[in-house]
Amino acid sequence: MNEIAYIYFAEVMRQGSIRQAAEALHVSASSVSRQIARLEYEFGAPLLTRHAQGVKLAPAGEIVGQFIRGRTREWQRLKAAIDALKKLESGHVTVCTVEGMLGGFLPRVISEFAAVHPGITYEVVVRGTDDVMLAVAEDKCDIGISFHPYPRDPAGDQFHRHDPPVRPLRHGHHLPAGLLVRARDRGGNAGGGGSGE
Repeated sequence: MNEIAYIYFAEVMRQGSIRQAAEALHVSASSVSRQIARLEYEFGAPLLTRHAQGVKLAPAGEIVGQFIRGRTREWQRLKAAIDALKKLESGHVTVCTVEGMLGGFLPRVISEFAAVHPGITYEVVVRGTDDVMLAVAEDKCDIGISFHPYPRDPAGDQFHRHDPPVRPLRHGHHLPAGLLVRARDRGGNAGGGGSGE
């Protein structure tokens, strides 16, 4: 396997341009083109389509790109595991989540985690439910958090939680302790509440 070719291809993917990839790699554009041509010859299929603004991944290029992203993430996991073994506790975690979690427990959990593990960096990416599941399945994140996700192989549940329905009450409302009015008891309106709301 030609490691240089994969490195060059990954940079072209990031930049969307052979010329810009060459500048980032500090090599000539013709060197990058030659390495891409070697990969295309090896796979027997075009990996890029050229257009006026740069390049886009061809269908075979998408597959190679997915392989490279997965391999990069596996490398990061390997490095994080070895660092943890050496008690360095350094690495990077990508969390993909739906917007609703930003006001919930997630900021608190990340803050507590960062205080205990200052050497680990993280990023939070906000997406829709299906995109979160897709990111997990395509190995574009380490953790995915969503509501009622559609199952997507090879992504699987590691943890899920069912919360009872609740209803926001106006300030000063006194709800008897332990009273939960379910949707079926209120003619289809889920929530916590009592008479005299």
